[in-house]
Amino acid sequence: MKKFKILLILFMFTVGCGYQPILTSDNKNFSYKKAETKGDDRLSFRVIRNLEHLKSSDSEYNIKIDIEEKKSISSKDKKGNPSIFNLMIIIKIDIEGKNKNLSQTFSENLNYNNQKNKFDLKKFENEIKLSLTDKLSQNILFYLQSV
Repeated sequence: MKKFKILLILFMFTVGCGYQPILTSDNKNFSYKKAETKGDDRLSFRVIRNLEHLKSSDSEYNIKIDIEEKKSISSKDKKGNPSIFNLMIIIKIDIEGKNKNLSQTFSENLNYNNQKNKFDLKKFENEIKLSLTDKLSQNILFYLQSV
């Protein structure tokens, strides 16, 4: 019963302070007319889908998105086989408008262990790519809201 009271009080404070999620608010400071992508099609589609709510036909800005992925070997075992990989996703955004031309680069990387089953390794790498791309999309959204 005591936990319920504490939870109720916390809920009242949260509702009373006017909490509103940042990414779902309707007051957009930035919108774009057209987006062009270069790089991996699957990751590009993911980024564009995450930025879709900022699209507006009466905007003056166009966005160019360049996605690059780099996979490297971080460490090898005694036999010389790779044991740890590093996957880096780099997204470069160019914003072109009548009055502004901005460019910003975002990157995320992750180290992961090699696996014996290469099918599972490839599946895991794809999940990592999507996860890093979603994280970068969130960073891009925050950046675009501040432009």
